[in-house]
Amino acid sequence: MNPLSRLLKRITVYFLFALFSEVLVAQPTSSSVPDEEQGIRDVVVAYEEAWNKGDTAAVIALWVPDGQFIDDAGNEYSIKDLVERKISPAIPATEPPELDVNIKEVQLVTPRVAVVEGTTELMGDTNRTIRRTRYSAILVRQDNKWLLANVHQLEAISIPTSNPLQELQWMIGQWMGTKGDTDIYSRVERSEGGQFITRVFEVSEAGDRKLSGTQIIGWDPRTRQIKSWFFDSDGSLGEGRWEKYDKDWIVSVTGVLRDGRSVAATNVYTPIDQNNILMQSLRVRIGDETKPNTETYIVRIESK
Repeated sequence: MNPLSRLLKRITVYFLFALFSEVLVAQPTSSSVPDEEQGIRDVVVAYEEAWNKGDTAAVIALWVPDGQFIDDAGNEYSIKDLVERKISPAIPATEPPELDVNIKEVQLVTPRVAVVEGTTELMGDTNRTIRRTRYSAILVRQDNKWLLANVHQLEAISIPTSNPLQELQWMIGQWMGTKGDTDIYSRVERSEGGQFITRVFEVSEAGDRKLSGTQIIGWDPRTRQIKSWFFDSDGSLGEGRWEKYDKDWIVSVTGVLRDGRSVAATNVYTPIDQNNILMQSLRVRIGDETKPNTETYIVRIESK
């Protein structure tokens, strides 16, 4: 029997158990459903906390005695095996990976059987996700409390093993872009530990500084995407989402000006060679006003 069939069979067994239980003669009122759902969520949170503390007794206490864990390869574990083979070996490590359990959906099948779906992430050093999986869990209500009965890892989601920001290594350095009387100076550096890229910039017109700011670029492990956040000296702020297409890096920018007006743009960075970058600002909107597209050639410099 394949893992999916086993999962469906267990749902059916627990459903029939609940259906014929004398406790279920009275159906829950609509007002009690949110309370039950919160109780189910509390179990998931308690499991995450117990796992991260290495509290194996607390982990076991959250399961029914004959509970079963099935990993994404189809291997089945009793709760004792789960603790001995999956949790306990990680506890002695100097920096054991941290478990992060995310809930996508809670479905109350009956007043005593619930299905929870979501994802789990193992976070390594520097808070980097090293493994992400989807899961489906069955919980049952026994002795007036919710307990885990079956947890099935459905599939593993690939995670980059190297630092995704390595692809932006071409940005590191000092740069100058000129457009008419406007000069844009940038100093781009890796942060300590290499998990972020910081860009400090100044905008000058005819030699007078008009604007300065900071941009921070990093990897978002939840959305699995490079993101950036900018903070300008005039009080404007916003964020960008980075995507690579061939040689181009396309950044979808949204933000807000100090006066409350929204700002949006699509910035396209095209590295020409090690010392030259073409930057295009497209579909620029400030409040209800559309601005013309612009392009600027940016040149690497030794120092300002």
